[in-house]
Amino acid sequence: RNTQKIKISRKLNMKLVLFLVVTLVTAEDWGWNQYFDTETSLENDGVLKQMLNPDIESLLRSLDTKLGLIDSKLTQALEIENTRKAEKVAEKEEQQRLEREKEERARKERQEEGFQCLQREELEMQHPECKCYTVLNDTRRSVHHGNGTEAGSTPRKCDATGRSDTSPDWLGAGWYRMMGPAGTRIPEAPPGIWQCGTKASGWMTGSHPAVAGQTIDVIFCFDLKGYKGYSDCEWSTQGKVTHCGNYIVYYLENTPHCDLRYCATNHF
Repeated sequence: RNTQKIKISRKLNMKLVLFLVVTLVTAEDWGWNQYFDTETSLENDGVLKQMLNPDIESLLRSLDTKLGLIDSKLTQALEIENTRKAEKVAEKEEQQRLEREKEERARKERQEEGFQCLQREELEMQHPECKCYTVLNDTRRSVHHGNGTEAGSTPRKCDATGRSDTSPDWLGAGWYRMMGPAGTRIPEAPPGIWQCGTKASGWMTGSHPAVAGQTIDVIFCFDLKGYKGYSDCEWSTQGKVTHCGNYIVYYLENTPHCDLRYCATNHF
């Protein structure tokens, strides 16, 4: 900024000198040549000074005023420019901070994924059923899907092989995982008769294992309560349940009769 002010001052000084030169050269036209005679008295010289000084002083004051205005505008312009630069620097720093946070979150997510992957691999080594299972996802297995009437408006299905009414996703005894849209778990309470696209709805007694890698023996019941005096566990099968970390798998047997079917829900 000081360099700019010096350049402006030099230009103004040159203009002032040029003005004085022009004034002296054209003095004869103004009728002032008498004051520039070599024999001009000191008295005349003083008169010239009195005539010129007011104009020069006025010009200098005007130039000083203009220079002050220019300096003020330059100062404002520099302040605005500095403010813009500071804002750009702050914006860049904020973007860099957000990028660092994003990278840190991604790094932690990768670490967590790697840790979970190691856990799954270890779990699958100890429990092969967590990797090798059949999916039961027929939407009619949901506890919210019923036949509507005793006669049924939908053909009832059965989880037993070798029959014309065998469930489309049933492959016989083995490890199974409940998945959507049917549900993710076998219910721990009786669903009621005529639910899950069958007559006697299957449910699990007791509670699911709470610890990953834990396997327990369970009993699966089939609810026929309310039909000719039958109970909510009129028939049953034995099976197993393994907690695989993010999901549950079941070892299920063929149902002893038809129409019996294992139900699915999203809640215990």
